[in-house]
Amino acid sequence: MKLRRVQALSIAAMASLCVDADPAQAHGGIPAPQQILWRGDSMLIPTPYWGLFVGTPGGPWHWICDEAINTYQQHTFAVGGDGTLYATDRAGMQVSRDGGCSWDNISGPLAGQYVLSVKAAPGASQVWALSSGDAGGSSLWISDDTGRSWQLRHEQKDTWPSGLLISADAQILAAGVTTAAAPRQTQLLVSRNAGATFSVENVSHFVGGQPLSQLSPLWIDPQPPHDIWAAGRVDTVTTLLQISPGSPVKEHLRLAVSIFDMLRDPQTGQIVVATAAGLFARSGSGPFAQLSTLSTSRCLSERGGSLFACAWNFQPDLAAIVQLRSAASQRTRIFQYQDTQGPQSCPATTAVGKTCPMAWNVYAAQLGIELKKDPPPASGCAQAPGGSPSKQAGLLCSAALLGLAAYRRISRRRSQAIRT
Repeated sequence: MKLRRVQALSIAAMASLCVDADPAQAHGGIPAPQQILWRGDSMLIPTPYWGLFVGTPGGPWHWICDEAINTYQQHTFAVGGDGTLYATDRAGMQVSRDGGCSWDNISGPLAGQYVLSVKAAPGASQVWALSSGDAGGSSLWISDDTGRSWQLRHEQKDTWPSGLLISADAQILAAGVTTAAAPRQTQLLVSRNAGATFSVENVSHFVGGQPLSQLSPLWIDPQPPHDIWAAGRVDTVTTLLQISPGSPVKEHLRLAVSIFDMLRDPQTGQIVVATAAGLFARSGSGPFAQLSTLSTSRCLSERGGSLFACAWNFQPDLAAIVQLRSAASQRTRIFQYQDTQGPQSCPATTAVGKTCPMAWNVYAAQLGIELKKDPPPASGCAQAPGGSPSKQAGLLCSAALLGLAAYRRISRRRSQAIRT
């Protein structure tokens, strides 16, 4: 009896897949932009669980799927001055030298470390990486040959890294770390000579009597004395800190949400901060005020005298990327995920050419994109992604439905025999 029940449940489960089946499945997470990168006039929008979306403000937009890059769906990206793409992995990173079509693993000691962050030096071919090994520690690496080799420039033992930042002129580098042993101390590893040497600067600040547990650099002011602005965290509270050489740390914001990014608006000169609660801005030395422009924002980017921001693809923002104007109080929609036309065109022999067209057929619906399909067969059995019915799927569905019907007939006969 138990075996027959298991068989019945198995047949029923198979049959249920044949009714109203939808080939589109969740791709691991709701699409939300994490960065805005530039390669010439093209925007690259890294999106956790999805990969890269590539296009120009006027379109068209195409997709480099996560499956073609690596299996670490929380990776961060960088674009070198020569257009080379870098994507972090659970161990090491992948590099693309053909515009994102193929991705190669790096080699050497860095390939075995967890790379927390990778940043390209603006206007230069150099790329920096902040990593940590199995035993902890924070290491800064540099490559000037498109990721083919990496040289260790600084190592801070018994610490945990939390973020890396490079100034607009590539002269100042700042990495946030926290000491591993109690009492924990947040520190900045700072170089003011393009990475030739580094110094360790303790950053002491308390929130509710508790010291900071994490420190992530956000922005280096290009104006002297080149203050370093950072997000300090204590439990669920995040503070916006201004760190000036030789001066006490100054707190400007204290929020119950994450602070992600910061830039100066090139048109107005005001400082804009991107947070999970939207944008904050201040002019001159006044206080920061919250703006109603966006409901949430993870990133900011300046290009061609304009300021761009990450937004929320769905209500209420209805935009993934916007261009800010009128002192960041207004926005123009630049990109929404449903604008994507398809996977990036790549040779069929590359990772993108092999993988992304199939992934597009399966997951496009999750971006709000409806692909053309043939009408489903009258039996209600599922049809394969891509529009044409799958013969194998049809046979499997028919067999499952017939098996379920036969099992029910046999069960009824047995019940009647028992009653008589």
